[in-house]
Amino acid sequence: MKILLVSNGIPPEKKGGTEIYTYTLAKHLAGRNLEVGIIAFSEKVKDKSIEFKREDNISIYTIGNKASRLNPIKRFKSTYFNKKLDTVILKVINEFKPDLLHIQHLIKLSSGFLEKINIPYIVTLNDFWFICPLIQMLKPSGILCDNSNPGNCMECIRQKYHLALTANLLIPFGVKLVRERNKYLVNILNNANAVISPSFFLMDVHKKNGINNKNFKVLRYGLDIRRFILPDIKKNTDKFKIIYIGSILPHKGLDILVKVFQKLKIKRNPELHIYGYNGGDDKYFNTWARTIPEENIFFHGAIDNTDVPKILKQMNLLVVPSKWYENSPIIIYESYLSELPFLVSDLGGMKELVEVTGAGAVFQVGDSSNLAENIKSIIIQTEAFDFKPEFKNEININNHVIRLEELYNELF
Repeated sequence: MKILLVSNGIPPEKKGGTEIYTYTLAKHLAGRNLEVGIIAFSEKVKDKSIEFKREDNISIYTIGNKASRLNPIKRFKSTYFNKKLDTVILKVINEFKPDLLHIQHLIKLSSGFLEKINIPYIVTLNDFWFICPLIQMLKPSGILCDNSNPGNCMECIRQKYHLALTANLLIPFGVKLVRERNKYLVNILNNANAVISPSFFLMDVHKKNGINNKNFKVLRYGLDIRRFILPDIKKNTDKFKIIYIGSILPHKGLDILVKVFQKLKIKRNPELHIYGYNGGDDKYFNTWARTIPEENIFFHGAIDNTDVPKILKQMNLLVVPSKWYENSPIIIYESYLSELPFLVSDLGGMKELVEVTGAGAVFQVGDSSNLAENIKSIIIQTEAFDFKPEFKNEININNHVIRLEELYNELF
């Protein structure tokens, strides 16, 4: 069987959870004697061009896509439907000749090609892109959203991009464009042969917003758990090391963690270690991604995923202070596999992982006092976490791939 994965990028160029999972999945599918290919967006490839390479027994096709800067209407539509890019993607599909497509993400790519293929396709949901033009179901004001009403979506777009008051005249037309986008992408999901969600929360939100695919399944991400089998490290009991790993953007909430840490008063000598990359907001990045030695705050820059296990092994607590729902953050899986307790905002997929892993706790999103109280509580009673062993079996990449291959065979 020939499987072609489609993603918004792959490592080492892109280091987000979706990209890491996509490549991990591809390697393990190839290890089961399947022919595997990946179509991935790359900023390094010329517009509408294809670059090919073979790596880890995977056929990798990276595609360039430069957004139009001339026509805002075309630019908006091209974020999900781009005829020229569809032609390029179809060229790869015709060359590779897959038996099945597995979509991981279409941002930076297009979706129109799915209407022109005669093979089954599966979609794994990794965020809210299909139902939210701004992806995160988070309004520019910081208020969480749970529905894809076109009028509300257009107002979010107006606020985010600081459209002038004269743009109000174009709001009705903008609402029409958003309605068309949402309807089109909902149909893409409903016409898929299967839709996979890594969390029940993400599945429920999509169902609420019109996704009624009869083959909608929850399947957690799969990780290579062997990477986390490391020798025990003797930790300095005089220190308490807190770690943040992720992109550095306002909705990720690093600012809250830094402010709380700066006021944290505990007997053990606390340290805050920040690993991450600039997600595109230079002002935010330069403000919060800093080393302040006198305050025991250390910024280490972006982290290679191969180094994550050994870094986590040295820490005492992972904090994920996100202000948006999140889906099912892979860093939380990695924290669990490292037997490292985690503290997360009480939202969406993060809260769900606390319940299923037994390895973490929640704090009230955006509440500095509650975050500080929970950090102090965890320092006192780290033995309170039971690290449920069944979750390890569930996310073992070998078991994950077996379940996926069963699904592929059902559809092929």
